[in-house]
Amino acid sequence: MCDPFGMKHSSRDRLYRRHRFPADVIAHAVWLYFRFPLSLRMVEDLLAARCIVVSHQTVRQWAEKFGRSFANIICKRTAGKLLKRQGQCPRVMITDTLRSYGITKRDLLPSAEHRSHKGLNNRVRTLINRPGDGCDC
Repeated sequence: MCDPFGMKHSSRDRLYRRHRFPADVIAHAVWLYFRFPLSLRMVEDLLAARCIVVSHQTVRQWAEKFGRSFANIICKRTAGKLLKRQGQCPRVMITDTLRSYGITKRDLLPSAEHRSHKGLNNRVRTLINRPGDGCDC
């Protein structure tokens, strides 16, 4: 199995030191749990289908221990790719009033203007529900 999180072997070996199962098995189990809407018991069953006998409690402990580091790796990889595909940095970032968007904006788009308002990002809804357009919605 390959490492689904793309970690380098030296940092991966330190992370998984003193565990009974190989690093690939642990990484695959945690990836299944966080990537798909699976329960711990479903991940246990999927691993059992590959002749890997692990309890759902072990999967839960792995998810607690390794989940944050995997999430950080995935977030860094996907956010940089998304912005690179656009070709240029957006001028304005419109979000709802959730406070954590400001932190994300500061990290990813420091030069963009941030507009935080409850209804600014609902352009489609306002276009559909215009008064006098014959819509009964």
